[in-house]
Amino acid sequence: MVDGPATVLGGLPVIADCWYSGPDYFGEYDCGCDGLFWAKRDGKRGKPLSDTLMEKIEKRDPYWQANVTEQVSDYLSYSKDSDA
Repeated sequence: MVDGPATVLGGLPVIADCWYSGPDYFGEYDCGCDGLFWAKRDGKRGKPLSDTLMEKIEKRDPYWQANVTEQVSDYLSYSKDSDA
């Protein structure tokens, strides 16, 4: 699992705990998000988001995991390019 920055609810900064799997039988990848945490000012993981806030996220966007995992994936790809 990897941690990375993302935004939810129109710009709320969070740290997402995401997972990515390799190709399955059909050659496709799978991904998901196991949790959202408050983003501290230094960019590290804070406390988990409350259940009330998670319910608001689910109600506003039932497919929030797709957006969050894409944001974390983009962050990881750019951060690897910048270190090279």
